Amino acid sequence: MIWPNGVVAQVFSAHDPESLRGPQFAAAWCDELGCGAVHAGATEPNRFADPKSVDGGRPLFSSGARADNEQRAFLEVHLKHWQDMASESGGSAGVPVDPDRVYLWAWDARPWPAFPVATDTWSDGVNWLTGHWLNGRLGAAPLRDLVAAVFDDHDMTRPEIDGLRTVVQGLVVDQVASIRDVLEPLALTFGFDVIDTGDGDLETVRITDTPTDITVVDRSMLVETPRRPVLHRSVAASGQAPSEVILRHRDGLDEYRTATSRARDASAVSRRQAEFTLPCNMDAALGEELADRILARSRNARHEVRFALPLTAKVAKPGDIVALSGSEDEPLKVVRVELTDRVDLALVPAQTDPPSRRQPRLGASAVTAAIASEGSGRPLPMILDLPLLSGSEPEEQAVRIAARVHPDAVMSVFASPDSDGFAFRTQLAGSSLMGVLASDLPVGREGVIDHGTRLLVRPFAGEFASISDTLFLAGRNLLAVEKEGGALELVQFRDAEEVAPGLWQLTTLLRGQGGTGDAAAISAVANARFAMVDERTPTAGMLASEAGTPMNWRVGLTGKPFTDRYAATVTAIAGRRARLPLSPVHLSARGLAGGAFELSWIRRTRRGGDSWDGIEVPLGEESEAYQVIWWAQDGTPSDPVTVSVPQFVLSAPQVAAAFSGAPATITFEVAQLSLAAGPGPAARKAAPVRPTSSSNT
Repeated sequence: MIWPNGVVAQVFSAHDPESLRGPQFAAAWCDELGCGAVHAGATEPNRFADPKSVDGGRPLFSSGARADNEQRAFLEVHLKHWQDMASESGGSAGVPVDPDRVYLWAWDARPWPAFPVATDTWSDGVNWLTGHWLNGRLGAAPLRDLVAAVFDDHDMTRPEIDGLRTVVQGLVVDQVASIRDVLEPLALTFGFDVIDTGDGDLETVRITDTPTDITVVDRSMLVETPRRPVLHRSVAASGQAPSEVILRHRDGLDEYRTATSRARDASAVSRRQAEFTLPCNMDAALGEELADRILARSRNARHEVRFALPLTAKVAKPGDIVALSGSEDEPLKVVRVELTDRVDLALVPAQTDPPSRRQPRLGASAVTAAIASEGSGRPLPMILDLPLLSGSEPEEQAVRIAARVHPDAVMSVFASPDSDGFAFRTQLAGSSLMGVLASDLPVGREGVIDHGTRLLVRPFAGEFASISDTLFLAGRNLLAVEKEGGALELVQFRDAEEVAPGLWQLTTLLRGQGGTGDAAAISAVANARFAMVDERTPTAGMLASEAGTPMNWRVGLTGKPFTDRYAATVTAIAGRRARLPLSPVHLSARGLAGGAFELSWIRRTRRGGDSWDGIEVPLGEESEAYQVIWWAQDGTPSDPVTVSVPQFVLSAPQVAAAFSGAPATITFEVAQLSLAAGPGPAARKAAPVRPTSSSNT
């Protein structure tokens, strides 16, 4: 075939390789050099992840697990081979493959991480996990290079780290830290030791790959120790090893949000959990593989071998691999060394990490997270001006924020007393559990378990769950229900049942929680808003000086322009509810000698009132003061009266002026006062008058 410019193309058959040899062919180049990011990918680098391809499927001997490190190693070895050959020959002219004309397969024009996570746009996104794509991988950090960079940053000599083969997407160092503080989380998770050699340097030793540098110890060198056999083997109780490992890290396919990977031993008898936080970016599959390794090392550490050597013997260091003569196929790793009149060694079986059997996947959140903000509408925010829940937090932290956006996305919260000058306050990792009432919520009694009311609600998204009596009484399943005028009632529910798609019935209610009995006295109509008060409704970040003042709260999609396309603003006056005293309880009236009457009550506290140990709950205010109003027989209210004790005496002349004879009931109202916030919610009761001889209990 001859092109118009004179270039001649010839066709050669693979069945006649000799036709490609000879002086007429000086060099060739690689149009495509690549390898799938899959376990054992180098055994068949032309095996593609796409099941629709004629060459699709797993490579020979592959577990199917994702292996970015094997893809990188394949490319590094090939490139180094041809580059070294060119260097030895003085240039690329005499090299069969020109290293400057090696082209890697494959780079995709679709933006990462929208590809691969946007599977509703590109259905082949899942193939990226173990495919030949370099997007999202070339910029990753091989663990050995990461550790080397840490040593370089601290001006320390690099140790031998070629055995570190894992690839991660990056390491987060968010504060000033020593080299040991940076390396220890990596060592614990990836299974290598950082050992201080005593001369100020650190030495990194790989311990989880196949042991190669093994020191053989002659059994005749073992020395006796008091109260222990020469060679002591022990197995710790299975309950001492965790049954589940929880590893927290950041997921590069999920906007670098915190992700949780788990590994569980279903056969374990213990219920112990071991939690690790790794400041690295990685995908969920690698996180689960690392959790598997940590769990395996924990089980392995139960098997301990102890023996001692004479001081004249070569002292082993923690992390060294040794084997006893006659048992060279059972290598042991040194974990502790104690020097006395001998060298006491504690060892565990040297572990080889098997290939991961975890099948790669795109996490459910990752499928939408990277593109959710583009298609998301504006958030729907709701400011929750709540009372103190724990009784120990600052008042301004009682103001919480709930927000919902669809599709779900990370949201940032800003606040300002004006229409500009917004300052960042907090961030929501996702939508709060919000919705509207599907039925009216009638007036309820504070602090009384309601077995009769059946509240129907429609959450915008998400679902509810029933809880035990213990969790119910501990304050779980707490809803903030919006009442007329903006008041919020805190309502707990124990039982939840989805009675129709998206329609939930909540029963076994506790009304007026947190001192919101005044709001419980107001009914709520259908379509009133509610928000679940939990970790999805964080404190809004209000400042103490902003309490009681109008504030503009702007909630927008994180990383998007601060415009009305991506942000919504709500104006609210909040922060006062947590400062208000709670309403008094147990209002009563009794007659006194001479025609007077005593009105009494019991105060509550908004701080530290949950303990049963004290004689009386703490005051919770700067001073004790109450405002009392009573009503005459004709319904005329009295002027407010302030008292400093939880009782008020209505004198005989006052009774005579307000009633025609001795009243059988006296209607009065009392509210506790705060110097900072004024009167709290009032309690009102038509109290039956007890006879003069009755004691005030």
